[in-house]
Amino acid sequence: MASPPRKATRSKTASSTPRRPKGPTLRTTRTTISKSPDYTFFLPLDPMPAPRPRFVVRGRFAQAYMPKEYDAWKDRAVEFVRGVNDRPLEPFTGPCAAHLTVRVAKPKTTKLEQPAPDVDNYAKAVLDAITQSGVFWADDKQVTTLVVHKTWANADETPGVEVSIIPRRPVLGSLVKSILGALRRETP
Repeated sequence: MASPPRKATRSKTASSTPRRPKGPTLRTTRTTISKSPDYTFFLPLDPMPAPRPRFVVRGRFAQAYMPKEYDAWKDRAVEFVRGVNDRPLEPFTGPCAAHLTVRVAKPKTTKLEQPAPDVDNYAKAVLDAITQSGVFWADDKQVTTLVVHKTWANADETPGVEVSIIPRRPVLGSLVKSILGALRRETP
């Protein structure tokens, strides 16, 4: 009588796939950026980090204000953003991503490898100017991904901020809500 066939076994080699650990596993999701074009422009102003608000007491009330230099810088940035040619027809209503490259003029003498102010302060100033312009979005809370890189400007580069704004695909739920909302408005 013939013996039963042997079961195939895997050899323990480096090329075999690793076993999954027992217990709960962490699942990750990948967010994809839409295939729509990104909007890129260069803001040719010396980058200015957003300062902390100042306070003055008038009577029994404290009033917050921003320094005049920052307000003047933001007004110039808003004017420039409103004049950008590479812009959407209407401001985005959904989430978007922003990539900023901040190039700061290097002083003649410095021991620093990169500019000193925090990247989040540079980003806040630029995002506030874009928000105030009303060209790309209604509120900077729509920016769900933010990448900021700060560096010294080379001798042949103009100090400023290179901005790329990428609209993201609308989430299916928000798309359905907007369609249903439009249908409700149209029906008597």
